[in-house]
Amino acid sequence: MKIGVGGVHIWLTRCSVITDAALLAEYRDLLSVAELERQQSYALERLRHRDLLARALVRTTLSRYKDVNAKDWCFETGEHGKPEISSPSSGLRFNLSHAEDYIVLAVTHHHDIGIDIEYTARKTAYLKIAAEYFSNMENANLSALPQEARRARFYDYWTLKEAYLKACGFGVMVGLDQFGFQLNHDERPSIVFYGQQAENPADWFFWRTALEDDYRLSLAIRCGGGTNINVSLFDVIPLSQYHPH
Repeated sequence: MKIGVGGVHIWLTRCSVITDAALLAEYRDLLSVAELERQQSYALERLRHRDLLARALVRTTLSRYKDVNAKDWCFETGEHGKPEISSPSSGLRFNLSHAEDYIVLAVTHHHDIGIDIEYTARKTAYLKIAAEYFSNMENANLSALPQEARRARFYDYWTLKEAYLKACGFGVMVGLDQFGFQLNHDERPSIVFYGQQAENPADWFFWRTALEDDYRLSLAIRCGGGTNINVSLFDVIPLSQYHPH
């Protein structure tokens, strides 16, 4: 499989549909010793299951783009914990996120990339969180919406912020109120920086979508401006099947 210049592939896996014991055993065979130890360290079975699927998804998906055995990929973490490929050399960049039943993996070439998915039906004091962490512009826009539209918009903002921070590799080291997003109907999201942020908004591409009724998904890519970004989504069961979403 190839990703063209500016191409981004997003792979979607549902944890609840992957229960075949033989397939799960194949996934375990792909993991490194450290990954197996991490996977077994989770106290809850559903968390062990999700971690296993996530590791298998990353390894098998990367091998779609380069002729490398899925078991042979090696990874390292950056200063703030963002995983990257350490070997073999491939030019591939990826980022992973999960929420409830979904695991999502974004893959591209060379560009810094971040992805975030959130389950919107969970109980959250979202207006209180927004008041504490969002920019003034975002809070004003949120308040101007009808009450029934605010929760979904909160998660649009939240996933965009998380995706941006993950693409930068900052985690939450940068205050969430130091940048904000403009969302105008169906137009592509745009970012505004405040305070000490020295980023150029034109260097960034942002994209968002809804998955079913209860999930919001956002993507951030540092592409330097002038690059046409094309996003494709796939539903996948690692080592079994995939098809366009």
